[in-house]
Amino acid sequence: MKKGKTDFTYSDADSICDLLRKLREADPKKQKRLRRELRKDYGFHIRDFSNSSAGFREENFRELVTGGTITLHP
Repeated sequence: MKKGKTDFTYSDADSICDLLRKLREADPKKQKRLRRELRKDYGFHIRDFSNSSAGFREENFRELVTGGTITLHP
């Protein structure tokens, strides 16, 4: 069962992608803060879409949009 949203504004999607880029470059303590920000500020839960230990990236988010799993609107 998904905990977060699957419908985002274009602006939110840009912010989520920015946070996902930062997440991959951050140390573990900052990663925790960034994941919390994704959940709290945007309702985006990485675990809703991936259980991979390889890490969820901006490209994965864009693939979900292209595939229709995540929808964007103005």
